Amino acid sequence: MKLRDIIKVLKRIYCGAVGIQYVHIPDKEQCDWIRARVETPKPWNYTVEEKRMILDRLIWSESFEKFIASKYPNEKRFGLEGCESLIPGMKALIDRSVDNGVKHITMGMPHRGRLNVLANVIRKPIEAILNEFSGDGDNNWPAGDVKYHLGANYVRPTPSGKKVSLSLVANPSHLEAADPVVLGKTRAIQHFENDETSHTTAMGVLLHGDAAFAGQGVVYETMGLHSLPAYGTGGTIHLIVNNQIGFTTDPRFSRSTPYPSDIAKSIDSPIFHVNGDNVEAVNFVCQLAADYRAKFKKDVVIDIVCYRRYGHNETDQPSFTQPRMYEAIKKQPTPLTQYTKFLVGRGTFTEKDIEEHKKWVWGMLEKAANAAKDYVPTSKEWLSAAWTGFPSPKQLAEQTLPTRPTGSDVETLQRIGKTISTVPQGFTAHRNLARILSARGKTVEEGTNIDWSTAEALAFGSLALEKIHVRLSGQDVERGTFSQRHAVVHDQSNEQQYIPLNDLGSNQSKFVVCNSSLSEYGTLGFELGYSLVSPDSLTIWEAQFGDFANNAQCIIDQFIAAGERKWLQRTGLVVNLPHGYDGQGPEHSSGRIERFLQLCDDHPHIYPSPEKVERQHQDCNMQVVYPTTPANYFHVLRRQIHRDFRKPLVLFFSKSLLRHPKARSNLDEMVGSTHFERYIPEPVEDLVEPEQIKRHILCTGQVYFTLLQAREERGIKDVAISRVEQVSPFPYDMVTPHLDKYPNADLLWCQEEPLNNGAWSYIGPRIYTAASRTQHHKGKYPYYAGREPTSSIATGSKRVFNGAETREVQRCLIAITLTLEAVSRRFRVFGLTEHVPRYREVDLYPEEKELSLQVLNQQFVAFLEEAARLKERYASSIGILVGLETEYITPRDLEELESILHKHQPHSGIEYIVGSVHHVNAIPIDFDEDTYRRAVQSFSGTSGSNSGLERFLLAYFDAQFEVMRRFKPEVIGHIDLCRLYTPDLEFVEFAEVWKRVERNVQYAVGYGALFEVNAAAFRKKWDTAYPGRDVAELIIRSGGRFALSDDSHGPHAVGLNYDRTYHYLKSLNVAELWFLEPSEEPNASGRKVRAVKLENWSEDPFWAPLLAEKT
Repeated sequence: MKLRDIIKVLKRIYCGAVGIQYVHIPDKEQCDWIRARVETPKPWNYTVEEKRMILDRLIWSESFEKFIASKYPNEKRFGLEGCESLIPGMKALIDRSVDNGVKHITMGMPHRGRLNVLANVIRKPIEAILNEFSGDGDNNWPAGDVKYHLGANYVRPTPSGKKVSLSLVANPSHLEAADPVVLGKTRAIQHFENDETSHTTAMGVLLHGDAAFAGQGVVYETMGLHSLPAYGTGGTIHLIVNNQIGFTTDPRFSRSTPYPSDIAKSIDSPIFHVNGDNVEAVNFVCQLAADYRAKFKKDVVIDIVCYRRYGHNETDQPSFTQPRMYEAIKKQPTPLTQYTKFLVGRGTFTEKDIEEHKKWVWGMLEKAANAAKDYVPTSKEWLSAAWTGFPSPKQLAEQTLPTRPTGSDVETLQRIGKTISTVPQGFTAHRNLARILSARGKTVEEGTNIDWSTAEALAFGSLALEKIHVRLSGQDVERGTFSQRHAVVHDQSNEQQYIPLNDLGSNQSKFVVCNSSLSEYGTLGFELGYSLVSPDSLTIWEAQFGDFANNAQCIIDQFIAAGERKWLQRTGLVVNLPHGYDGQGPEHSSGRIERFLQLCDDHPHIYPSPEKVERQHQDCNMQVVYPTTPANYFHVLRRQIHRDFRKPLVLFFSKSLLRHPKARSNLDEMVGSTHFERYIPEPVEDLVEPEQIKRHILCTGQVYFTLLQAREERGIKDVAISRVEQVSPFPYDMVTPHLDKYPNADLLWCQEEPLNNGAWSYIGPRIYTAASRTQHHKGKYPYYAGREPTSSIATGSKRVFNGAETREVQRCLIAITLTLEAVSRRFRVFGLTEHVPRYREVDLYPEEKELSLQVLNQQFVAFLEEAARLKERYASSIGILVGLETEYITPRDLEELESILHKHQPHSGIEYIVGSVHHVNAIPIDFDEDTYRRAVQSFSGTSGSNSGLERFLLAYFDAQFEVMRRFKPEVIGHIDLCRLYTPDLEFVEFAEVWKRVERNVQYAVGYGALFEVNAAAFRKKWDTAYPGRDVAELIIRSGGRFALSDDSHGPHAVGLNYDRTYHYLKSLNVAELWFLEPSEEPNASGRKVRAVKLENWSEDPFWAPLLAEKT
């Protein structure tokens, strides 16, 4: 052939109705295969009967759209006009695929043309579709979505006489969201058909819009799965309905590539561009794509270049934005008109034949319309997957199913324990891992100290032995992000892999664990699709870190949380999310439990009836749990299978509990009639009697162990801590009766997360609702303890993290235990005081160096809030006054104190001030003796005739005087703290120092201050309380007044050494003590508190038990 003839032939082949991109494929065999089928004189040459079939399918396609438009002109239907050839093409694709051995085809598509595909491809009864337009659905109708989002599941015959199962996955308006769902479902079908290698029996078909295919990232995430070992499906066929516009956006603004299909080059897929007006060309490339997929098990893309005859929906006006395009479209004959002209022109059929067939089709549509009025849909029609032999949604709505135990048996679990702790002979495991595996086996054998990962393996193995297929996927799940799982063991010499859980015996189901691509949206969607196929499988997706799940938010919102409500789409998918604070930043700390709880659909203010409580798990849209024990983790996984319904499970697990020495379980907690504990009441037995419990803390997750440790370290016995292991549905039936076990306790919810995150906004109203049904807690809303609101959910600073955790403990335990100790010791007035926060990091005490200034300030605010609450709560038992203790390091401290007082008065209740100084020359003098000596020595090099010690003392009393002068504190705190480590020091030895002491005492007496008699000095090895005898006698001579103080920082110090204080006061011949109480009139400082005299103080019955303790 001459060159011009070759070019002419190539133009006919490649530049006509079909354009093909395949030279980018590196495999020569694949290129040659395509070339052999297209570089022929007539790539397609259909017989009359084949053309009759194509024509019939095209008539149905166009007539359906026209019929719906005529019957429901004002309804949105997102019609296929402009691409009617899609229907004949899809049917040809299905027919050819079935001839190639495919039995199941799972499809996903957007709204454009969906009703047409349902009617003419899947063969959903047209009367059912028309019934949906009437809006007369019954109880089987999915309650939450529009008709062009619903799924379908039908079996229909093909022209060859074979049958094929066709499933269209339900989808939201989020374009391309269904793509990975289709692939996951296809892969699951192949698994249950034992076809994960040949990929012959099932395949996926995805329809796309041109703008969405090029613009939505999930398309690439999904295509990237096509050849991964645990995700491949043997190729997906993609059909792009390329109407050359995205809503109102031109292609030049919606993509940066010549074609919308160019992304498919990344996975070496052939791309067939075809003119949508040429129905035979469309038919041909669809058959070609089916054959290519059958031969090479790879993705294929068909780009049907067409147009959209009307606007985005039928009520839209597209000429506003594309006037010239729509002027041309008005003149464009439909594909059916063009094909009719083609067939009549070649004498294949007469125009009369075609018109008669069109009338017949229209008559069939009219017949369907008449039948639609009486049509009663069944729930099966809406299901993307029908579970044969499993109760239907309607049956589940009418039955209340029993709760079954989820324990296994000892022999089975020990068999699993032995298998997971050993490797085959000749297999070389890493020596550290061998030790870990051996330890796991030992704990199972001994039945104690079983950790999180071992319990998980026991759950997976026991289910596999019950013929339940288990699949776990996600980033790095084989080893586990935190090196905790080791489900796959690697030989250190040859890198062979061994999966112990697939070596349990020949009678087990397959356990699949697979690392995924670095994708969340795509892989979570895939696993969601996988879970739809069979109720007899446990499908788990695990995020690498909890917050990464938000990359898959669309799947969570649309499919997991709402799929059953919208589409009757049931799934038992488990979403495993690492969660828990350890100072590693927001993404590595939080799984965003608040977002999932916001999606839960139970009512927060209505206490469920007994029947509703029993049906909670059947009626909820999903479950949210945050277990704290390995046994509970074991049970909640098995519970997903051991029930006659399926619900999604969002499972938060703590990173720190994976190896926490107290997060351990015994084997007897996993066998027999044991089950998941939705709520774990306070388990410790050596607390005070229930009636004496003063605070009942409820929490979930790892914060429990923080609280438990703090309670143990402080020796607290009157605070109970209970765990809500299942946050939603809320376990009313367990929480409600248990609240009354502690009739005199406050209710408090503690969480690690900030106020605007975590479970608080969900749990608070539900605890209140539960309390409304109790005898002793009606009307009580739980108090909150946790971090302050923040836009970033967690800090990456270890200092800030430690400070926030300390603040939570303080709010939960410290202030109340001080108060309750004071109540138990029969104090009548008790001052709760906190140090004013500092403003320079250099001024922090050594034990505060891990905290930030911001955290310390937040602790102070939290103290004020808690103190105010305690003041109100215990008003009938004790008079609580809320105060602050001053600091003076630099003049800035006093300015900051002014700001605090202005900010917190009068509404936040700072009622009095303790005036005290703890730093001299910016060095703390009360931390330890070394820093005290350093503070004294800091004056040794200064000029002047006085000694360093004297200058140190002068600086101390001058600072003290400035505090008194500026703020007139109601109480002078440890006035002689400056001799803390030199208690025998006599101030009179330094004439100038003694003058300062006299000045300060006289000034304080002059405005009516009280002086602390502070028992803390005895803890510092003094023989007296603060002040020492010389200063105390000066105060007495000056007419000063004393008030008791223990300076307690914990319940153990409340009233500590008051017996010694009593004798010290007696030795001074102090005749009266004073205390503070609220007043209507302001005092010298302007605060409304006054001093009250207690005469004959030593005869007060208050002292009797204190003195008796020492006798």
